[in-house]
Amino acid sequence: MTTASLRDGRRRRPVRVILLGDRNVGKTSILRFLTNGTFCEESNQTAVDGQDEVDVEYRRGAAAITLTVADTGGRNSEYTLSDSYFRHAAAAVLVYSHASNTSLGRLRGGGYQAVRERLPEALVFMVENKVDLKREVSPESVVRFADSCGIPKNHRFSMSCRTGRGVREAFDAIAQILFEQRRNSTKTTETDHEKSSRHITLQHNDIKDDSSPCSC
Repeated sequence: MTTASLRDGRRRRPVRVILLGDRNVGKTSILRFLTNGTFCEESNQTAVDGQDEVDVEYRRGAAAITLTVADTGGRNSEYTLSDSYFRHAAAAVLVYSHASNTSLGRLRGGGYQAVRERLPEALVFMVENKVDLKREVSPESVVRFADSCGIPKNHRFSMSCRTGRGVREAFDAIAQILFEQRRNSTKTTETDHEKSSRHITLQHNDIKDDSSPCSC
């Protein structure tokens, strides 16, 4: 289901999710598939109909979360991206190709570091794209990289935009994780507010009324 914000009776801001990775790992294909379920060769298109981001809505019962998924628009160096690309992002998805050791190496050398420097509080996910092609990246090297970056197993996904395998499932899982994070954050904020209100009430009750005629 397409359009991305948490709604539970009140409108919430969309949750920004940025894609990072080497050129030709399939970032634009991911956006195209999320938009209309079709596949495009990235060599023929560097953005979805001239746009670099799409909104995708995922429903959770009566509530919904909307992800604004953003692509780098053909720029393959994280350090040439403007601060506005990273600004307000709640999560980063590191994308590499199943058929390219180089793409994983460049994530190791720049993608993850850029995220931690610019988005220290963001959640980080990892996507192995193009699993329909012959494998070049060993599973062991992927595990070593993910473990060294502290990326949990449930934040790692495999997909193929050409066949459609795993694309929607991966972003549905990402949406669920971000949904839970925002809901828990909201609960924590409300609990803190309630504690603060109770504390203020207690302080108010402790104040002695000097106008009382009682001399005790």
